[in-house]
Amino acid sequence: MPTNLQLTHASRRLRILSWTAGCIALAIGSLRWFFADKGWLPPAVVAWMPSDGLSAGQRIAGFVVEMIPFAAALYTLVALNSICARYARGEIFGPRAGTAYRSLGKGVLCLGVANALYTTMIIAVFTFSLEKRAIVLGFGLSLADLYLLIVGGAMMMLGHVMEEARRLHRENSEFV
Repeated sequence: MPTNLQLTHASRRLRILSWTAGCIALAIGSLRWFFADKGWLPPAVVAWMPSDGLSAGQRIAGFVVEMIPFAAALYTLVALNSICARYARGEIFGPRAGTAYRSLGKGVLCLGVANALYTTMIIAVFTFSLEKRAIVLGFGLSLADLYLLIVGGAMMMLGHVMEEARRLHRENSEFV
């Protein structure tokens, strides 16, 4: 029986909530490129959208570009699921806790980079014109992306600190 029942329940709820949110995000992110109008599309797309709407090729390209941040989000969800599964088993400071937090930090870092890459690529896809032989390159980096980079780096550092604490604990327990 896990020692902290409240943590066990909270981690189980977080796992359910995060996977539900991930599935909803995948559904909306995927379907909006094929069935939705301007209201469902990202602001970067609407700003550069041709007046006659999106072609099938642009919709497919938008879907492919959408999968970049989704892949980073999926990696992050898997890392979070791993941490929550450990907590549900009562494993708070287990041997792989530091590695799991580093993985979560990498995922959050990748999400910040993927969001910036997404905005940049989506603008390029929708401004590319064969007739005009032109493309607009814009770099999109929001404050939210910067926050993801900072938090991701802090989580990676937390993982390193947890591993060092575990190493020191093992070292000290050998002397006793």
